[in-house]
Amino acid sequence: MAMAKVINSKLGKILPNQAPVYNAKTQQITSSLTKLDTWIKSGITTIPDKQRKLVTTHDALGYYSKAYGIPVVGALEGISTDEAPIPTRVAQLVREIKASGVPTIFAETTINPKLIEAVAKEAKVKVSPRELFADGLGEPGSEADTYQKMMIANTRTIVEGLGGKYTPFKP
Repeated sequence: MAMAKVINSKLGKILPNQAPVYNAKTQQITSSLTKLDTWIKSGITTIPDKQRKLVTTHDALGYYSKAYGIPVVGALEGISTDEAPIPTRVAQLVREIKASGVPTIFAETTINPKLIEAVAKEAKVKVSPRELFADGLGEPGSEADTYQKMMIANTRTIVEGLGGKYTPFKP
């Protein structure tokens, strides 16, 4: 919403005769995003408190974590998913995941999930069948090809994966 307002302001200065169009579109976008934000908060609250933690490969979802009160447990942070980590690091990851108490850990669309699957098996937790969109939007035509759709897809993945009750977003 903040970015839309800044863009609106800058465009209005560059093309003042178009300012009313930019203002109307910005109002439409911020209204839509406010509804989405409220829906996400509602969904996150359905996750049991003790399970309200994210375990993923890195803190790409820090903004989400901060906005919605769901801490990122960086157990897999710093692990290259393209190479095999040393066994002591895998054991440390397994201990951290078990200590977190989460039922599910999450892979991201941009990484190879094999390491996460191996660590999850060792830690006796599930890997979400749905991947998170953490480093960008999805491909055109995917469930995450816009910012809003990406937020909906990630919220669904997180809520379902951590034992909450997912309710589809209705704008």
